[in-house]
Amino acid sequence: MANFKKVNLRIKKEFPCMDIEVVRGVGYFYYSGAHGESLDSVMAHPVSTSTDEIIKMAIDDVCDRYGD
Repeated sequence: MANFKKVNLRIKKEFPCMDIEVVRGVGYFYYSGAHGESLDSVMAHPVSTSTDEIIKMAIDDVCDRYGD
């Protein structure tokens, strides 16, 4: 199961000037915060998705939306 505390620490490290938090839902995760509101939710079963996989998906989503 993914550790969302670690996911959010990594997101903050990668994007220190952005207000984005990854939040666990039931079978998906979504983004919160001023910069996260325009990012779509991602379907990923939290039990079977590793922390590293969610970090990669989240970083890719942020880069796709806001550029590198």
